[in-house]
Amino acid sequence: MSKFKVAVIGSCVSRDIFNRKFIPNYKEMYECVSTAWQTSIISFVSDRTWIPEDQKGYKDELTKHQRNTANRDIAKRYRKEMIEAQPDYILFDLYADVRYGVVKTDKGYLTNNPNGFQKTFYYHNNSYEKTLNIFRDKSYLDLFFQSFQQFLDWVHQQIPNCKVIVNGFYEAFSYMTREDYPVNFSLKVCSMVAKENAMYNKIYEKLIADYDIYFLDMRKRTYFGDYDHLYGRKPWHFTQQYYDDLHNALNNIVMKDQLLDENETKANNSAESEEKKRNPIVSLISLFTKS
Repeated sequence: MSKFKVAVIGSCVSRDIFNRKFIPNYKEMYECVSTAWQTSIISFVSDRTWIPEDQKGYKDELTKHQRNTANRDIAKRYRKEMIEAQPDYILFDLYADVRYGVVKTDKGYLTNNPNGFQKTFYYHNNSYEKTLNIFRDKSYLDLFFQSFQQFLDWVHQQIPNCKVIVNGFYEAFSYMTREDYPVNFSLKVCSMVAKENAMYNKIYEKLIADYDIYFLDMRKRTYFGDYDHLYGRKPWHFTQQYYDDLHNALNNIVMKDQLLDENETKANNSAESEEKKRNPIVSLISLFTKS
């Protein structure tokens, strides 16, 4: 069986099921062909922003991954990547839009990522027009849904056989200790999680109601952060159970799609066979055409 090609627009809550440290055998079924890492959907569909040469540098030291994330978001390279790869599925999450927001420039929008973009001279010199935050700016949600529809239109036009899957995750209020009992994050963190989960839920409900997408509802089960998580103890860095469940949920969608495709092919073949029985002239024409 050929592998299914998947692209990710989002964060580690989605991307890590295509990481062998979490799902050791994922490559038996999937190939992750592109990642728009921690990218707002508003930035994803926006025009490329040209940053002056003297402002392209970084005020602080960054890792290679952080630089790459910022540079790809600015250049919008992931769109071309996905068109060339023609993934079967795009897995998308809301992490960047809810946690980071965007920056408006004279050309378009950039993800206001504190781990990369905010360390550029461009950001520190206030060369952008303004920042937009989902909790502060009433216009943000309108812009988000406009951008999401633009994204779906882009997928339909540029990757016509691709299906969009939204990862409906929640952040965790507690983390699991090495002794396997849960401990709450600090009151400050829990307050943030409650606020952000409420926003996630608000957006999820509209996405489910108004858009033709697949939705992986990870809200049905309580997940915990991991005390010893590979990337640190955070409300979005979960225990292994989360990654196993998300991977299984994705498998279910893909397998159902395969079954539907097989049934449709059988139905079409059956209909064609019946037509040939009813109309022998059609059968003769088909025979000579194949010859």
